[in-house]
Amino acid sequence: MSTALKEQPDRNKTRLLLKLFSPIIAVIILIATDANFYVYPIIFSLVISLTNLEHLKPKIIIGITLSIVFSYVSFFIGILGANVFDKVIEILSLQKEFKVGIWLTVDLVYTLSTFILSPLAVFFLFKFIFEFPKTKITRWTQYIAIIILIMNSVIPESAFGLFNVFNFWQIIMILSLQIIMNQRALVFPEGNQVKSSV
Repeated sequence: MSTALKEQPDRNKTRLLLKLFSPIIAVIILIATDANFYVYPIIFSLVISLTNLEHLKPKIIIGITLSIVFSYVSFFIGILGANVFDKVIEILSLQKEFKVGIWLTVDLVYTLSTFILSPLAVFFLFKFIFEFPKTKITRWTQYIAIIILIMNSVIPESAFGLFNVFNFWQIIMILSLQIIMNQRALVFPEGNQVKSSV
């Protein structure tokens, strides 16, 4: 009996470590398989759902399927958003790109669609299939993830080496979802007090 009780915390720690390292696992899969751009949402959704089966609201098969569907919806929202923003900027005769400092150039359309609209879509849609605690930790994790992604948009892609900006997107978004869903296990005090969102 005591052995079983000892093994339980160890198993929980191993699972938590797997969740926290899952962003790296996802990117390793993408790099190793040289995955097509349109495969990214599948890897993203499978890594999130398979490491968080206990946080799924629907039954497992339905939950994983919805995770894949919502991942693609968010993906195409980003692409559609880019086209819409591009047309709006063109109609308003606004400058599409602007410089930050001497060396860095920001593509406004790219930043709005990929690093703001698409992540917001993920956070909004995934809360319908996963348990998202209603805490400040949840809100701040979302804010910080988007801020990091926006900052990432001003870094030249050549600076990433093996990583491209979309691999970096995967790392930040998977890690933020893991923190949100597992904040109680990560011993955030507020995460232990508030019920999951509906």
